[in-house]
Amino acid sequence: MILYIKALHIIFVITWFAGLFYLPRLYVYIREAQENKQPLEVQNQLILMAQRLLYIITWPSAVLTFAFGNWILLLTGYHRIMLSAHGSWMGVKYALVLILYAYHITLDMYLRKLKNNTLRMTSYGLRLYNEIPTVLLIAIVMLVVVKSNVSALYGVIGLLLIIGILILSSILYKKARNR
Repeated sequence: MILYIKALHIIFVITWFAGLFYLPRLYVYIREAQENKQPLEVQNQLILMAQRLLYIITWPSAVLTFAFGNWILLLTGYHRIMLSAHGSWMGVKYALVLILYAYHITLDMYLRKLKNNTLRMTSYGLRLYNEIPTVLLIAIVMLVVVKSNVSALYGVIGLLLIIGILILSSILYKKARNR
């Protein structure tokens, strides 16, 4: 039974991340449509697409990811050893997942602000914001696969390098786009 629960957990993680990766991209398009004074029909269509993605796919996937993930924790007993030295990787993973849920909530708030055209973040800021789930995904997958076989120092250095590469590539893309 646990293998079915793990499979469902992985499926909903994938669909959740699909939404987390695409939603900010839609927000960039909405913001650019607002900044460039594109017709209201274009803006409204993009907002409708974002609403459907957020409320029909992304939120249900997030809820089911949480449910199946915690069910696995209870079945395997990891909820008891999560904060011990042996299970510390799971505690760190859980904390990163909670940060991911906080990010998801901000996406919901940003959509409401985009609908009212009150979001202060630029399209470039949204592009950078779009990189947060990438960094969290890398960190979470590395924790799950490697567990405690890598030092925390190397993990932090690796994450900082990834963040640096993502920011540098974003800056280079912006420069190339402005030419």
